[in-house]
Amino acid sequence: MGKYNDGTRESREQLATRLLDAMRRSGRVAPQLGDASRSDSATTDTFNLKPTDIAWDSAPIKFTVREDGAFNPELLQKQLAPNQPFQTRLTAAMFSGFGQRLRDGYIAQATRLRIGDIDIVHLPGEPFVEFQLFAQEVARRKSFTCVAGYGECGVWYYGPDRIFTDRGGYEQNWSLTGPCEQTVKAALTRLLER
Repeated sequence: MGKYNDGTRESREQLATRLLDAMRRSGRVAPQLGDASRSDSATTDTFNLKPTDIAWDSAPIKFTVREDGAFNPELLQKQLAPNQPFQTRLTAAMFSGFGQRLRDGYIAQATRLRIGDIDIVHLPGEPFVEFQLFAQEVARRKSFTCVAGYGECGVWYYGPDRIFTDRGGYEQNWSLTGPCEQTVKAALTRLLER
């Protein structure tokens, strides 16, 4: 929320008012927005599930190495020097460590557990809500679909490609991957369209 809040009492009150208004409006509007064949809640009769009603699957997400700005490998090497402040070294270690994992061929995984009409998707890092919304768009009809993050924390934040041109906030500064929107959407599509 730092993107929308400069710490002054006035901006905090404006943000709180906007959030409350959005929550109230979404509560009134949400049931009318979706496809009537989709459910915003789900129950599953677990006693009558067939083995084919339960499935686990995964799809690869190949994140790209960032080398721009604070992710420049030469800059990171200088920041890892013992004479640098601890916080500088820590940040440089995280940035360079994940970058090296990607250079070494690491491929993250998105996973999906299906139980009847319920799809539970796990994504790595801290994905933006846009990926939850996309997952609900591509999921099977009548399914209850939810997306959770933190399946693997190395990548930190990631979202739609526009975050790299947004002004303000911290997301683009703490996204340890380059633009990846289409890669993540392809993994979600592979997992949920079946």
